[in-house]
Amino acid sequence: MNTKKLVLTIIVVFVVANLTGFFIHAVLLRPEYMAVKEHYRPEGRR
Repeated sequence: MNTKKLVLTIIVVFVVANLTGFFIHAVLLRPEYMAVKEHYRPEGRR
């Protein structure tokens, strides 16, 4: 298999997977996360 094509494919799949995850969690599921935000630790606390 062509090594350049393999590396490019791996990079493209990595980028698409991360963008898809961001879209699902930051856009589609944001209202669901905000509905239960009191169950999360407050910002600034460890």
